[in-house]
Amino acid sequence: MSNQLNFSVPSRGRIGEQTNSFLSACGLSISRPNPKQYAATIPTIPGITVHMLRSADIVGQVSAGNADIGITGLDDLRERQREGDDVILILDDLGFSRARLVLAVPEEWVDVSNMNDLAEIALEFGDSSRNLRVATSYPKLTRDFLSNHRIHNFTLVETAGAVEAAPGMGAADVIVDISETGTSLRENRLVALPDGVVIQSSACLIGNSAKLGKAPQKRSLLRPVLEFIEAHLNGCDLHTVTANVRGSSDTTVAKKVLANTSVAGILGPTISWVASPQSDNSDRWFSVSVTVPGNLLLTAVDHLRSVGATSIVARGADYVFDETSCIYQALLSTLGVEE
Repeated sequence: MSNQLNFSVPSRGRIGEQTNSFLSACGLSISRPNPKQYAATIPTIPGITVHMLRSADIVGQVSAGNADIGITGLDDLRERQREGDDVILILDDLGFSRARLVLAVPEEWVDVSNMNDLAEIALEFGDSSRNLRVATSYPKLTRDFLSNHRIHNFTLVETAGAVEAAPGMGAADVIVDISETGTSLRENRLVALPDGVVIQSSACLIGNSAKLGKAPQKRSLLRPVLEFIEAHLNGCDLHTVTANVRGSSDTTVAKKVLANTSVAGILGPTISWVASPQSDNSDRWFSVSVTVPGNLLLTAVDHLRSVGATSIVARGADYVFDETSCIYQALLSTLGVEE
């Protein structure tokens, strides 16, 4: 068994572009000198081989053990994962490529506003000795979804692309397809039913439990990948705010800052004396540093202003590492191994 870690990522499309950007932001930039090559590396972690594949093929490659880990869409995972295989979900939401798998009907179907209405239409079709035709690239998810909504007399029209065109061509009555913004549905005069969401999807990280469970060398390469991803996700919406505040002591300044506990930082403010020529025996300058989520950034700035702060600087947090990697520890638990 090779000790290298085989990492499959999407090679094209929006999810491919977003995966590259995401990994770069995590400090895991992919090096691919020749765009025609489908094998690449991550220079910051020698020993990882990156394979560029179609997103739809990644679940199968991880299941077969040809890839140890992979990034794909949660929709593709749920569609292609089979009971009893070795594919495990390591992280269900990487924060990008978010979309919905939805059931949509033609605009002119004004009497169909929910799944109950569609079930009634399907029964009417059955009385006319024909099935409701549903175009989709997700037959497994679609079949289960329709059955759960008491729709049984349907025919799946499987297509690899241009699903939205099927009703207009007369090839299908309704569709089940992935939608990010809804623009493509509107342009093809289709309407997603409010309760017709099959699955909320996003980019996810998957792995082969058999390969990872038996190879500590592979896990030693995977651990820094998970550490960087987790630290980046932790820091995505955090900002460190630093300001200078005048006071008689660090305790006095701390009390002022802690007057608004919601913007006082994760554990509390960090306060240190500033060796300023403007300080005197009764009043000194102190540097105050707090870390706050993005939605509280301006609140924190205003609060610091209210206690006399100046020179306020805010910086995004690229990485926030915890005492241990929760994702990696959860993986070890899933694999049933200890380190």
